[in-house]
Amino acid sequence: MIILPEVKAPALFVVGLFMISPILKIDLNDFTEAIPIFFTLIMMSLTYSIADRIVFGMLPYVLLKLFISRFSEIKLVMYVIVLFFLLKIYI
Repeated sequence: MIILPEVKAPALFVVGLFMISPILKIDLNDFTEAIPIFFTLIMMSLTYSIADRIVFGMLPYVLLKLFISRFSEIKLVMYVIVLFFLLKIYI
């Protein structure tokens, strides 16, 4: 079955609206939350890779939390995932 682009476009538009609505709930006063989200949103327009978007969201998040000594806000799993992302980038 072939689905025409004219049929897909409205559905993608609605999905995009559903994806934008959580942005209103972002605490922009906490820069350790806002900056990684900004990088993720920018990378959505510049790359076509979901993995790259995730990397450019998680790396700044962990690095900013480490830089300002808010270690308790980061779970161990996040450290492991970021370590794998760093290995992916540099190897």
